Amino acid sequence: MSKPFNQREYDLFLSHAHADRVFVEDLKNWLTGSAGLKVFYDPETGTSGSGISTMLQREIENCRGMLLIVSDASVESSWVEDEYNIAKDEANEQRDFRIVPVRLGNAAGKKLLRGVSWLDVPGSAFTSNTALGIIRGLYNRPNLPNPAGSRDVYISASWQTDTRRWSWYASSGRGPIAQSHPGPRA
Repeated sequence: MSKPFNQREYDLFLSHAHADRVFVEDLKNWLTGSAGLKVFYDPETGTSGSGISTMLQREIENCRGMLLIVSDASVESSWVEDEYNIAKDEANEQRDFRIVPVRLGNAAGKKLLRGVSWLDVPGSAFTSNTALGIIRGLYNRPNLPNPAGSRDVYISASWQTDTRRWSWYASSGRGPIAQSHPGPRA
């Protein structure tokens, strides 16, 4: 039985073929370093010697979603297909469980991904567009701002304990606006 969604240890299960390790390592480093996500990645956390099906089921049920790396190698992998099938079952049981397929190059993933949308990565290189597509896939909410047309808002406050005034800055696209507010009394 699956853990409650909010008690799962990992944000993502990273499903891939080992032949795609160069792309996957870049992706994993970005997910954990820049995006701050906790990722189940088998070279680091897999358990050799345990029942593969049991381990896959347990680990996928311990995640909030899956990134499925679709490449020529992964399409031929029965292991990746098993991971994907387990994830589809999990998505049917947990409506918030996300599966984001990422197709590398011109991989023939249509058989595996019948009826499913995927993110295309031309040339198999991890780029900022790939990162944006993954985030949009994971957090598919209609109210998310579009980075191309959004305005940035910056808030700054002093962490110094003897400061009695905080400065808040907001950028409206026309230059910074500064306001001063009294800080907490010491």
